Amino acid sequence: MNALTLKERPVSHYVPYSHHVTDEIIADKGNEYLAVIKVSGRSAMAASLEDQNDWLEALHNVLRGLPLGKLGLYTHIVGRYVTEYPNSQFSQVFARQFDDSYRATFNDRNALKVNELYLTVSIHPVADELLGVMASLEKASPERLKAWQTESIEDLKGAVRAILAGLHRYDAEVLKIVDRNGYAFSEPGEFFRFLLSGEWHAVPVTDGYLWDSLPSARPVFSRYGELGEIRTLTGTRKFGMLELFRKPGQVRPGHLDSILSSPYEYVITQSWGSFTNSAAKKLVKKHKKLLQDSNDDAPGQVKQLKKVIEKIETGDLGLGDHHATMLIWGDDADSLRRSMSDMRARFADRGLVVKPLEKALEAGFWSQLPANWSWRTRPVAITSENLLCLNSFHNQLSGKATGNPWGPAVTMFKSVVGAPFFFNYHVSLEEVDETGQRRPGNTLIIGYTGTGKTVLQGVLLTQAQKFGATAIILDKDEGLHVLVLALRGQYFTLRLGLPTGWQPFQLDPTPKNMAFMRQLVAHLAGLRGETVSTKEAKDIAKAVEMLILEIDKEDRGIHTLLQYLPDYYQEEGQQLTLHKRLLPWRRDGEYGWVFDNPTDRLNLEVPEGHNPIFGFDLTEILDDEHVRGAATMYIRHRSQALHDGRRIINLVDECQHPLKDKHYQDDMQDAVRTIRKKNGVLAFSTQEPEAIAENPVGPSIIQQAGTLIFLPNPRAKRETYMKDFGLSAREFELVKQLGEKSRQFVVKQGSSVTVAELDLSTCPEALLVFSGSPDMAAIAKQVIAEVGDDPATWLPLYVDRAEQARKGEEPVELIDH
Repeated sequence: MNALTLKERPVSHYVPYSHHVTDEIIADKGNEYLAVIKVSGRSAMAASLEDQNDWLEALHNVLRGLPLGKLGLYTHIVGRYVTEYPNSQFSQVFARQFDDSYRATFNDRNALKVNELYLTVSIHPVADELLGVMASLEKASPERLKAWQTESIEDLKGAVRAILAGLHRYDAEVLKIVDRNGYAFSEPGEFFRFLLSGEWHAVPVTDGYLWDSLPSARPVFSRYGELGEIRTLTGTRKFGMLELFRKPGQVRPGHLDSILSSPYEYVITQSWGSFTNSAAKKLVKKHKKLLQDSNDDAPGQVKQLKKVIEKIETGDLGLGDHHATMLIWGDDADSLRRSMSDMRARFADRGLVVKPLEKALEAGFWSQLPANWSWRTRPVAITSENLLCLNSFHNQLSGKATGNPWGPAVTMFKSVVGAPFFFNYHVSLEEVDETGQRRPGNTLIIGYTGTGKTVLQGVLLTQAQKFGATAIILDKDEGLHVLVLALRGQYFTLRLGLPTGWQPFQLDPTPKNMAFMRQLVAHLAGLRGETVSTKEAKDIAKAVEMLILEIDKEDRGIHTLLQYLPDYYQEEGQQLTLHKRLLPWRRDGEYGWVFDNPTDRLNLEVPEGHNPIFGFDLTEILDDEHVRGAATMYIRHRSQALHDGRRIINLVDECQHPLKDKHYQDDMQDAVRTIRKKNGVLAFSTQEPEAIAENPVGPSIIQQAGTLIFLPNPRAKRETYMKDFGLSAREFELVKQLGEKSRQFVVKQGSSVTVAELDLSTCPEALLVFSGSPDMAAIAKQVIAEVGDDPATWLPLYVDRAEQARKGEEPVELIDH
């Protein structure tokens, strides 16, 4: 670039910062004191305009209570690309391979972009002709300056406290001096250095001046002022700048929100130097008089200015001079000019006129530094309300990357605005490290068929293996069969009429198992509508006790239990005896294949080299209410032994089916409230949200689900989603707008809402594992039968055959186990 600096002065000449006066407060050359607040922001994606107006009014109430006249505000939005991914280590071959390939989705430098929000609060001498404080300080005694310093620091502390309280829903924190390995570093200094160099570097706290220690780059401005360069030890970056030239007559909350999704790296800077009420009124009255004297036909404007004056007099409105610039980074001059042109059009879409900073480029660059008031280009007076419309602190929420109850995030998705979104089952405090805490983690996934529900469940289950999590899965249509085998778990397919290999009466006679045997017998005896009387309950208890005491373990079962339940003579019309009611469950009965098997082969012990992941396919029994309820009762009982404090996920696919049974309803009514105490998670999914909402325990499941995931559903009913699942009108519209094949979904955790997408474009082989079905499961079982159950050996062969089957090149033979 044919360039040269406009003034051969060191960068330190333009840096106003002197030193830290406290850990959080910095003094500058002009008797001004500053504190920098980093704000995570608040998602307005699913908020109505009414909600946003309420948020703005709450912030405005805070701003009105600050010391106007002394107060200065600088805001910065730093848009930058990031390469972030949760820390992950996996023992399973498939989980490790998938994580590596999925991570590659985000390896592109431009794959993910975040917006970081900063608010710098300053207290400065009042530039007011009536009060004359600034002038008095120029010739003030040391005592006068000391008094001003003390007063200003207290004013600034009070302002920061009030602002932090007002931003309590925005996750704000004050930057300060921090200790790193025994050395002190300045976080505000690191932010100021970034504004100077475009790079983040540590800034040690020394006994020197910040204006000397902060510069680490040389800005170079074009002879003609069009573009500039930042030259650092790591290289050179070009930049251009736009300035706000004119705004529309009316701005709304979040007026710049759409700008923040632009695909560039940038720094948006705004400043607002507040006026005292007297100065504000004088300025507005002067402007009103000019309008009236010009004979301009603007009665509406004059009337509006009268209202502004009234609001200033009552303290309902503040006024200050405002400026705004946008610095855009580019790799070369041509692409940078295109980026600036595109941004100019994006601002125009919002009714904002921006112009390139050309010969004022240098001034615009230095004006980015908070408290560099004299370098600002084109400051104009705006109201405090308009300031907040242009600085609403809206942002795309990113979830919680670390410090969750199970540690790092389960996985990461890309949000629809290109930002990373760290997903967790658990809902925990954003700013607190809650590792090891037992917080609510229940999750409900709702999605229409074909929208990726099974794939999403599989991805989450696989990624959760970084925690070594145990999993109990109630599956349908063998959707997760191949995945369970790939994770070296065990999968049990229940076939209608075929022996299950279950024999609950051969369990060890512990108090819990004995209680379950009594409960199971009573349940089976009442399946046809009969009630179990008190006397019959005692008979059952006695029969179970005698079975355990008198019958050898290998001979125990319903067929031997019946000998302790005599078949009494009955009068016509009397309720059938327990004996007769249990006959269908005997070995030679209609349902004898369910529980009256020779031995109990349901072994939840984990063989060496395998993992505690247990899948049960219930597809064939879901329509048989007698078998379905009894089967889920047994699975729940056996799996309870695994809830011993370890991390455990209970995944129930198409949960509307098991929830038809009263015992399962009662079980879930308790589990949704107590599972977290056992370090567990309940993850429900369904294609039928109405069935969940109408279920007797549906409201409890919905209320206790800290995480709700809504996949596309073109048949979504407004009443169900809004009344039963608690979505706002805007949130419901987000769900309705999702394309069926978009692989996007809405994640709602408390009041936070994000629209994310699952991009598996770099994981085509894993998709064949996640997209389970009976025919894919048959291929996997055939391959395992041929080469063994080590996924490192059978997965490549499975992928090859599955791809051929998908193309119709190879017939698939269903194999039963």
